[in-house]
Amino acid sequence: MGERRKLHKCTSLLTLIIFLSIFLLLISLKVKAKQRDSRSKIIVIDPGHGGYDKGVSGTGGTLEKDVAIALSLMIADNFSGEYTAKLTRTDDYQVALFDRTAMANQSNADIFISVHTCGSFLHSARGIMIYYFKKLDENGTVEAPFSVTPLQNGIIQPSWNSLQESYREAGKILAESIKESILRETKLFDIKIQEAPLLVLGGADMPAVLIETGCLTNPGDEKKLNNKKTLQAVSRGISKGIKKYFLMVTD
Repeated sequence: MGERRKLHKCTSLLTLIIFLSIFLLLISLKVKAKQRDSRSKIIVIDPGHGGYDKGVSGTGGTLEKDVAIALSLMIADNFSGEYTAKLTRTDDYQVALFDRTAMANQSNADIFISVHTCGSFLHSARGIMIYYFKKLDENGTVEAPFSVTPLQNGIIQPSWNSLQESYREAGKILAESIKESILRETKLFDIKIQEAPLLVLGGADMPAVLIETGCLTNPGDEKKLNNKKTLQAVSRGISKGIKKYFLMVTD
């Protein structure tokens, strides 16, 4: 009887070990599958301006193109190992407006983010503005400076500025998610969301927003944008907002 009890205990222990091993293996496979799924997400980040196109200049000499590339690189770094982040420019050079959006389309991006700062004749203008796309009415529609061409299967491509129209609601949700996340990271900026017929968004065949991260013509905002810690906080907010958006649309 004693030998049988020992054998029963050994068998039970072995069964438990096998069960736990299988359970841990399944968890590991699930985690790895989730990681692979995350890395399959492609985010194209577009640092505005570049090269001879300096963008807005602050009263202290800060250039929009420099803030845009610095912030964009931070955002991309936040996604390292989790999502695939691609930049339309990685240094100080000019990229044509429609080429920026075309890069996102050619990359089959899941998200397109164009990064800028704002400028105004009013020094009181300040804060962050997040834009999602709104198509102009028939009398004011802006088309891309090239003709519409048929696809190989004979289907006509939609006009450039109509591509984003189907993602308008998704763009609004993305903008709201980014706004909430930035506010959690820093209270230094007022943040507003607005719709606008921006060409760089119009041709994007995926959810897209344009973010003006502060007003360089406002001395207070310019000072904030020259602070690395502030930029890092804004970049974390943008990145977390995108992650939150992915969770909302995949759940």
